[in-house]
Amino acid sequence: MVRKRLETARGAGRPRNKIEWAIDKAAELERSPRQEVLVHGDFDERNLLWSTRGLVAIDPWPCVGDPAYDAGYWVHGNRRPGRRARLEAIVAATGLERERVRDWAAVIGVHG
Repeated sequence: MVRKRLETARGAGRPRNKIEWAIDKAAELERSPRQEVLVHGDFDERNLLWSTRGLVAIDPWPCVGDPAYDAGYWVHGNRRPGRRARLEAIVAATGLERERVRDWAAVIGVHG
């Protein structure tokens, strides 16, 4: 999914070296051993709502993938400043590998 979106970004005004880096990094992350889980795919503050049941994630692009993907999306995709603090907080809360979450956030930053 991510590589396909990056492939379409090649002609969209983004620097070619960044796109090529992101394609290579996404391929590396997808090849490396990991647990596959159901991921939201578009996990940022616009897709969270408070309800009577508590916090609810809406409007997913559901797929099976790396649990660090949604965490990386959260780190990069939110509009508020403080990506580094979000990275540290989500790694501390989830126990996910910091480098993996950071790398997904960087890839998402290129295709986002």
